[in-house]
Parts: sequence; structure tokens; C-alpha cells
Amino acid sequence: MTEAEGAERSGAPWITVSGLSVSYGRKQALRSVSFTMGPGILMVLGANGAGKSTLLRALAGLAPASAGDVRLCGHSSVDRRSIRSARSHVGYLPHPASYPGHFRVWESIEYTAWLADLPADQRSVAVRRACEAFGLGHLVRQRLRSLSAGERRRVLLSQAMVHEPPIMLLDEPTSSIDVEHRGTIRRLLRRWSKDHVIVAASHQLNDVEILADRVLVLVRGSVAFDGAPEDLLERGAQQAEAGQEHALEAALRLLNAEWGPGMP
Repeated sequence: MTEAEGAERSGAPWITVSGLSVSYGRKQALRSVSFTMGPGILMVLGANGAGKSTLLRALAGLAPASAGDVRLCGHSSVDRRSIRSARSHVGYLPHPASYPGHFRVWESIEYTAWLADLPADQRSVAVRRACEAFGLGHLVRQRLRSLSAGERRRVLLSQAMVHEPPIMLLDEPTSSIDVEHRGTIRRLLRRWSKDHVIVAASHQLNDVEILADRVLVLVRGSVAFDGAPEDLLERGAQQAEAGQEHALEAALRLLNAEWGPGMP
């Protein structure tokens, strides 16, 4: 039984964030963020600069915390002594993301599987499975620099998930992806969320409505809302009826106004 499965059976959260703060020089990007999460999809929303990408980077152990702690399946991604163990439970998709343009699709995903310590005898099967899941079978010999932006995004998603980690951290997972493949990816995420934790940041309102089990809204690095997507929609419904806004847009605008510069 894996550590993630043990956490699930014991009822313990797979992700525990306690008073997490992250600063870049004088700028505080995250302010005392706390939440727990088990299997399901947590969508992180907020305006540009609200701290969404910083939160995902901090969960992945890539943004040093100035205060607080992050535990992934019981391992701290803040403590240097356990960060490697914490990262072994994670698949991470950044946005924007760099990529080695000379790599072919197959070898780029296989390389990620190797980095994730997937045993040699399992790599080919895992890479083939990932390519099939994201519709990349006809592209495996293509070099990454020759692909469209949407095709590269699907390769990067495959890299994040090839080793089937219990925790997936996805920054704008459907960005640049065409409508057909976006639907496929959403169905995959919904299926995987039954026994994985998925934390995704997105500006796609449809992603939130279709995918979210829970929504976390950041305003200037602080948690302004944490709850069910229906509750967030309800906040903006009245404003949306009076104008031309989507209910989610209205709710986010109201939260940004409520959590003005004078708020913590």
C-alpha cells in the first residue's frame, strides 16, 4: 500500500497547507494560506498576480516559504530534509513552461518518467499510455519545436502525469488546447480525480464549472474564498443578472473589491 493510499484509508488529507507565506524581496506573494485537500479537484482562481502560480510552485517545493508548512502525503515540501520525498508524490505542469525543442515527443516524456524514478521496465508502457491518453500517438517522432502550442501543452501534461503521481499540480492545464482535446483532458481529469488530488489554476471559466469540486480564490496572496463552486456562483448570480457578466466573473470582481488594499 502506498503512502497516498494509506492517507486515504486513514482519512488524512493528502495535502496540508499551514500558514504558508512566500515573499519575493519586499513583495509578499502569499499570505498565511491554509487548507487541506484529499482526492478531488481544487480549482485556484484569482486575478493576474494574485498568487496562483506561486501557490502551485510552493506546493511543488519550488518557491521557498518565508513562513508555514506544506505537507504532501505526510512529507514536507518546505523542509529541505524531506523535500525530495514530497516531490516524488507530485506531477507538476507550470505555465508558462520551457521545453527542449530538439527532443522528440516520445523521448521527452520518457525522460520525465526517468526523472520520476519510474523503473526501466515500466517506462515504455507508461509513456505509451500517456501518449494515448492525450492523443499524441501520431506525434511521437516529432520534435517539440515543430509542434503547435496546443500540442506542446498536451506533451507537457503527459510529462506531468506519466508516472501517475497521487498529487497533480496543473497551472492552466487547458491553455492553448483546441476544443476537441480540451474536452478529452477534462474527462481524464474528472476520472483521475476519484483517486488523485488535482490542484489546478485556470482562467477558463468552463474549467471551473465542469471540473471543480472545490474552489480557492486568492486576492493579493490571501485566501478570499474557499468552498463549493455553487456557493461562489451564488455570490455573483445577482450581479450577473443585472449586467452582462458571467456569475463567476461577478463573484471574483466582488471578492476583489471586498478584499481591497486595506484588507490583510
